[in-house]
Amino acid sequence: IGGSSRGMERWSEEHVCAWLRKINLRKLLPNFMENHVDGLFLSRITDEDLVDLGVEDRLTRKRILLLVQKDLASAPLDSAAEDIYITLRGEGDEGAQNVTEDDYVDVDNIREQVASLNARDRADRPLRGSPAAADEPAEDL
Repeated sequence: IGGSSRGMERWSEEHVCAWLRKINLRKLLPNFMENHVDGLFLSRITDEDLVDLGVEDRLTRKRILLLVQKDLASAPLDSAAEDIYITLRGEGDEGAQNVTEDDYVDVDNIREQVASLNARDRADRPLRGSPAAADEPAEDL
């Protein structure tokens, strides 16, 4: 599941759920469904929105923002993603969101949020070899 910002913006709630499954974040499905997160909302999601949706882990929020940014920057919907969209919405279903030329995605805002989270990551973690790092237990990756 991938696509241009126009493709993501027209995703239904079910399509967003399929995307969450694809990126192995099934645990978020109940909160996203309860709050009716569709592609238009997902394409403009912020770190604060993710907190409100119950995504407490900062790295998970960062991962979602990065994956949204990646999908927004990618090529138009490929045929496989289009087939999934049609299957989930039902053929001939007119309930899909139409996006006009006036609609936009604030990709710069998402990039700023990701940069801010990256800066916090660097500030929160001591450099390897520093005295503070020697006190920290080794992480298993």
